Amino acid sequence: AYEIRPRDWSSDVYSSDLTFPFYRVRRWIGRSGRIYNFFMRKYQVLIIGQGIAGSVLAHTFRKKNIAFQVVDTPELSASSRVAAGIWNPIVFKRMTKSWMADEAIPAMHDFFAEAENFLGTSLLRRIKILKFFTEKQEADLWQKKQGDLRNYLDNDIYLKDQFSLTGLIPPDYGFSFVEESGNVNTEKFIQKTRDWLIARNSLHE
Repeated sequence: AYEIRPRDWSSDVYSSDLTFPFYRVRRWIGRSGRIYNFFMRKYQVLIIGQGIAGSVLAHTFRKKNIAFQVVDTPELSASSRVAAGIWNPIVFKRMTKSWMADEAIPAMHDFFAEAENFLGTSLLRRIKILKFFTEKQEADLWQKKQGDLRNYLDNDIYLKDQFSLTGLIPPDYGFSFVEESGNVNTEKFIQKTRDWLIARNSLHE
């Protein structure tokens, strides 16, 4: 996303997406300053790209009553549309919490609960992550970490004969579940946000 400030817009454009065609932005705004001056009289922020990040920014600015517009080239947002949207609070390799999981996951729930209410659709789905133990050390480490990660891990380790999912080979050393996990329907989130932006004349292609 890009923020434009009135004094010198060309030096105050910030981006995490280096693939975006800047020449289109400059052409759209207009080097003469006429379009730019019109824009800045009405809006505080210009968001470039309506992928996941751009959509989140749009809702954040909406809630903060910050005037904004969005410029998007739909074919450049394909990666956001096919993203699985999975959140997993656990790094399995070392059985530690994902970075800022205690802060990020509650913030995510708050954000999408409000977005679901505003957009009139469901976006967030809680789904347990099934963890196979391929060796005894993995099962032992899981048990060892259950105290530190009690908010995220199933308390039990299930044995091979308790496995009932068809089409999968039962794990020799048991299995368990990550409890606080799931996915966001990113495609629906982007499309519903796009519909809202179009309805309020805030999207330019």
